Amino acid sequence: MIILIIIVLFVTYVVVTSEGYPKPSWEVGAIHASFACPEGQTIDAYFKDKKVSLLINELVADKIFQSHFFQLDQTISADGGRYEKNGLVFWTKGDGAFVQKDGTTTIDNCIVKK
Repeated sequence: MIILIIIVLFVTYVVVTSEGYPKPSWEVGAIHASFACPEGQTIDAYFKDKKVSLLINELVADKIFQSHFFQLDQTISADGGRYEKNGLVFWTKGDGAFVQKDGTTTIDNCIVKK
């Protein structure tokens, strides 16, 4: 029994450390895009199941949004992708993106990092 526990712990250690970290559920199977914005903001977007999970660099996000991680639902858009929840909107079109909070654009002119 002890040998089995040791084997399980070793395999878990190897899997976690070889990846660097275990991936969160919202990242597994998602399409990832990183955006750079002119005022130094960065946005990592993970698109999956008609939702987007956003990671916005902490210094900017904490000042504007009091958080840096958001999960938004896809909504109707005439052009591009639009995701919204609780007054926060993330828009993408082509290689660009921007973020609005309560109708005000807070992060603008972001471009996909290639």
